[in-house]
Amino acid sequence: MDFLLRAFARVLALAGLCAASPAWALFACSITAAPSPVVGIYAAAANRDIAGSFTVTCTRNPNTDDRKPYIWIGIDQPAGGQSMPRDIGGSSLNYFVYRRNFGQAVWLNSGAQSAGSNTAGALRVRLDFGNGGAALTETYNFYFRIPAGQNVAAGVYIDAPVAVTLRNDNQAGAVMGTTALNTRISIQHNCRFSISPAPVPVNYTAFRQRRRRSRFPSNWSAPGARPTPWRWMR
Repeated sequence: MDFLLRAFARVLALAGLCAASPAWALFACSITAAPSPVVGIYAAAANRDIAGSFTVTCTRNPNTDDRKPYIWIGIDQPAGGQSMPRDIGGSSLNYFVYRRNFGQAVWLNSGAQSAGSNTAGALRVRLDFGNGGAALTETYNFYFRIPAGQNVAAGVYIDAPVAVTLRNDNQAGAVMGTTALNTRISIQHNCRFSISPAPVPVNYTAFRQRRRRSRFPSNWSAPGARPTPWRWMR
């Protein structure tokens, strides 16, 4: 009997602790990407780097909850990067989206890395609304790079939208918002002479002066008019 009473007392104590802990406040978030589309001109001699950012805007209710929930942001990108085809086909251009800096930490759709981590993976960060705050906006940078040395055909390269997902807490959390990265990169035609051209002769007839007579004698005149003189015409 004593055993049953002690067990019942433990259950009541645990229930009291759970009741004393306030529930997580309900909060909602959205995410946008800029620039989108990512636009630029690529030349194989150098990396093409373009910086952008994701803006996350969140609200919560009630606004007196002072705890700091986590959010998770993943990009649907393999570890080996993405590939965008030329709009008329025939070739493609490889690129990466990084999380930490250009060339550091490929941004993936798995894992959970902090903002300061150089390891490839998705981003997991904690939100701080502050005391009594009801809304919060945070910006998280991304780094778009097309590696140098890709000698592909000139033209316009466009990739299908790359999905970006915002979740509550971690990779398994509820989806709170989505956006997409669109890309449009141009490679310009480069034309040049392989051999210096030879001189090109140009023949033309120069203008010259000639003398032209008037249709009327030089001593012809009309009433009230002066005699018509000889004139030089070109």
